[in-house]
Amino acid sequence: MEKINKSKKQFLEKVTQLKQQLVSIKDGKNYKRLFDQSHDKNENLISKKSGFEKNLLDQQVPYQSLFERTNDAVFFIDMDGYIINVNQQGADMLGYSREELICQHNNLIVHPDEQSQSEEAKRRLLAGENLPVYPRLSRKKDGSEITVEINTALIRDANGKPLFIQSVVRDISQRVQAEESLRESEIYFRTLFEYAGDAIFIEDENDRIVDVNLQACRLLGYTKEELLQLTVADLQAPEYRGALGSIIRHELNNNGDKPFEKVDLRKDGTRIPVEVTTVKLKNGYRGQVMSIVRDISDRKHAEMQRQALEDKFTKAFHTSPDSININRLTDGMYIDVNQGFYELTGYSPEDVAGKTSKDINIWVDPNDRERLVKGLRENGKVSNLEAKFRFKDGSIRTGLMSASIIEVNGETCILSVSRDITDRIEAQKEIQEHQQRIKTIFSSLNDAILVHPLIDDGFAPFIEVNDMACKRYGYSRDEFLLLTILDIINPTKAVKQFSLNIREELIKERQVTYEMVHINKNGQAFPVEVNSNLVEQFGQMVILSVVRDTSERKRAEEEIKRNTEELARLYRASSVLLPTAVPNLNILAQSIVDSVHSDFEHANCSLILIEPGENHLRRVAAVGEYTPIVWQGGLYLGGVGLVPKAIAEKRIINEPDVLSNPAYKPNWPDARSEMVVPLIIENHVIGVIDVQSNNPNAFSKDDERIMALFAERAAMAVQNARLFGDAKRRLERLTALRQIDQAITGNMDLSLTLNIVVNQIMQQLVVDAVSILLYKPDLQQLHFITGDGFRANTLKNTKLGLGEGYAGKAALERRLIHVTNIENFDSKVEVSNPFIEEGFVEYFGIPLISKAKVIGVLEIFNRSLLSRDGEWLGFLDTLAGQAAIAIDNIELFSKLQQTNVELVHAYDTTIEGWAKALELRDMETKDHSNRVLELTLIMAQEFGFNEQEQMHIRRGALLHDIGKIGVPDEILQKPAQLTQNEWAVMKLHPLAAYQLLSPIQYLRPAIDIPYCHHERWDGSGYPRGLKGQAIPLAARIFAVVDVWDALSSDRPYRKAWPQEKILDYIMEQSGKQFDPEVVSLFLKIINKD
Repeated sequence: MEKINKSKKQFLEKVTQLKQQLVSIKDGKNYKRLFDQSHDKNENLISKKSGFEKNLLDQQVPYQSLFERTNDAVFFIDMDGYIINVNQQGADMLGYSREELICQHNNLIVHPDEQSQSEEAKRRLLAGENLPVYPRLSRKKDGSEITVEINTALIRDANGKPLFIQSVVRDISQRVQAEESLRESEIYFRTLFEYAGDAIFIEDENDRIVDVNLQACRLLGYTKEELLQLTVADLQAPEYRGALGSIIRHELNNNGDKPFEKVDLRKDGTRIPVEVTTVKLKNGYRGQVMSIVRDISDRKHAEMQRQALEDKFTKAFHTSPDSININRLTDGMYIDVNQGFYELTGYSPEDVAGKTSKDINIWVDPNDRERLVKGLRENGKVSNLEAKFRFKDGSIRTGLMSASIIEVNGETCILSVSRDITDRIEAQKEIQEHQQRIKTIFSSLNDAILVHPLIDDGFAPFIEVNDMACKRYGYSRDEFLLLTILDIINPTKAVKQFSLNIREELIKERQVTYEMVHINKNGQAFPVEVNSNLVEQFGQMVILSVVRDTSERKRAEEEIKRNTEELARLYRASSVLLPTAVPNLNILAQSIVDSVHSDFEHANCSLILIEPGENHLRRVAAVGEYTPIVWQGGLYLGGVGLVPKAIAEKRIINEPDVLSNPAYKPNWPDARSEMVVPLIIENHVIGVIDVQSNNPNAFSKDDERIMALFAERAAMAVQNARLFGDAKRRLERLTALRQIDQAITGNMDLSLTLNIVVNQIMQQLVVDAVSILLYKPDLQQLHFITGDGFRANTLKNTKLGLGEGYAGKAALERRLIHVTNIENFDSKVEVSNPFIEEGFVEYFGIPLISKAKVIGVLEIFNRSLLSRDGEWLGFLDTLAGQAAIAIDNIELFSKLQQTNVELVHAYDTTIEGWAKALELRDMETKDHSNRVLELTLIMAQEFGFNEQEQMHIRRGALLHDIGKIGVPDEILQKPAQLTQNEWAVMKLHPLAAYQLLSPIQYLRPAIDIPYCHHERWDGSGYPRGLKGQAIPLAARIFAVVDVWDALSSDRPYRKAWPQEKILDYIMEQSGKQFDPEVVSLFLKIINKD
């Protein structure tokens, strides 16, 4: 063995030397020399290797036999990864010879992706690890890959030095392929199992569920985990449990797979009908059963529907108005007939029972019955057989019969449905006569009528034309029936496409009317109007077109068109005058001038209106290049200019050369011609449309006429917009007054009410700032109370004496003060700097007067001159009056409220005086009322009494013993115990309290305590013996507090009790004398204190 190891060592050293020489090759010059040297050395190495093998064989013949004869491949690999020996099985496995593999690096046969793992395996072997068998990809000579299983061991010499690595390799490709196939098969069948359309359950011998698929979960509404906790019986409806198990076991024992039906329960308790097929599993599934469960809800529903249809058929059979009869095919005997048969034929059930159609002689012509029987035998059915029938009364009627072969209780029968069509045949005769009349009309119409079939592609020849068509187009009827629609229209591609489009629209809409040009036989074109209809004729869809020659109409239309061209501009312009939901004068005016400017093609246009009661004319809208200039100018009634002249003369002024007219007032340097059109309503001019051009003679007589027509409508539109604006403004002002009235009547907050007044003034009068000054009579001053619209707070600190400033002057002189230019106003009134800083230009000061007294001043400020009229000033006066009313009403209410508070205080003081008087008379209850009052109110608050109710409880507590006024002093002040008679008098004091207080409206809500505080919970109290909840809660509360205070005080006949004794007594009386709930709250409060 030592010799073998030595030889092996020498062999490995030579291999290593050879490998290093091969690696050292760096240039081509020494390649041949080095190759020759390495070849010689390789030969020597191989020779030595053979000696090594021989030596190994000589000494280890048994091992060599195993090496050669084992079924596994065996590789010896040196520590550098080179193969030093391999058995024949290894060479055959990889497709090499042994000689080809020896001296090759191990990477030759290792897959590139796994070569690093070989190094890792060697490292672990050198570290002393025993590697387990592991799989790896190996590469054969032909480049193909195989999967191998490797058992690797490190061979060492006697000294423990590593010699080589022994690898036993087994080809497991087929096994891996089989495992992969098995795995794929398993996945396939598992997928079939999981995603099967039916629910599948696997159950053990104890009927417990061991596996289910997804459909089972979906079908029953459980999760898989929930189903695996159940048995099959748990899922069945109660009526199927028990008996069903024996049926299933019987089927399984007989190897049956017959499906059966049952009802299962879903998780939510709903029932579901299912069909189950059960199969016993084999091959390792001992005792397990597979149940395939199919939801048959739809089938059951279909069965129910089928039954319902049968029921409907039966019902239809008996209720149909048509005659229905069932006859045996062999002899024609009636099996069943419906009511319709009896009503149609006049026969009774007795007449046809056991009879045939021949017996009752119902067929007028026997051939009709033969045709029926023949058709049934050949085709199994007959449809719409027209025959004559004889009814019971002898009358003969024409019927339409349909029949088919059916099975009834195993017998072949005829089901016949008949309908009397005698009347229909008569109607058809009338229709035919009507059609003949229509045909006559068709031929005599003055319009051409063309009829051609509708085909899928293109146009078919005409199948019918009337005489007028032949006359109009110049063709004979026979010639016409050889033509298509394309032969009588313009042959251009565009026209043909138009015809195709019309055809498609006709198919969609069934009727279409259009205009085009047709051509007659001589090639002459003429305009036509075509009305085409898609109709059915004898089962075929045809296009029937009525063609009217519109040549005369077209000539008339051209003439009308020429006559209306001038009006077209008017219509376009008039569209802006159409009424809108909310007419707006400014928008309307701008639309009018824009329309004139655009549609009449004039350079510049303005709308100028007369303001009622004013001399100044207001330019409302303008358009054109002269706009910036004309806005700066002013026009006046009776003044210079063509506009005032047109207004005065109430006529259109069309000046072709303005520079030559002395009445012209220049306002645009480039003006050369001008037309002024007055807007007249009921002979009253309300304004003008002024049109100017930089061209002379720009406006013709036609322009005058069109503008006159336009101005009539424009005048009405402007007047309507004005009236609407006035109505809208008045409505808004009425709404504002209503809101102010609501604020005055529904709110007593002066500041809030006046803020509403200020806001409405600013909105309705469209001003920049408003303030209200309140007059203080004691100081003889006006003080700012509210306002809005100021940039700074300076004016909000206003305090003016009478006669000081504009406001003081308005208050002193009791008249409106109006200033139109504050800064330059020539007045002895000093203008304060804040007025100037705010930029105010116009001012109104209106004294607020109520009941002949000045109570304040309303001030209006604006930073530009206001556009106002008499209506504006009137509304300002109205708003000032509303402000005065608001101030007066709220001040009056405040005074009334203060008086009411003082009166209530006086009443309460009187009550307290009564309580003091009682205490002075009854010395033993001194300060008793005040003591019980506080604790009573605490408890009342805990019980949820509101403040108003607590006020009445307070008064009741103070007056609880008011009835003792009627008790004589000798009883009330007696130092000893009272006698029975004296107690009887004493017990009358609650009744006396009631009689004393009930007439007083103010104290009636406080009567519960004086009248009822001596009642007892158990009903043994006085004066009325009330019990439980019948006793007012306030009295129940006070009863406990009254006893607590009474027992806590010294009396002539006893000393005050200790607190513990009192509490014990109160708890003892809970449910007897006192309300238990009140006692519980009382104890909580006492213990808390």
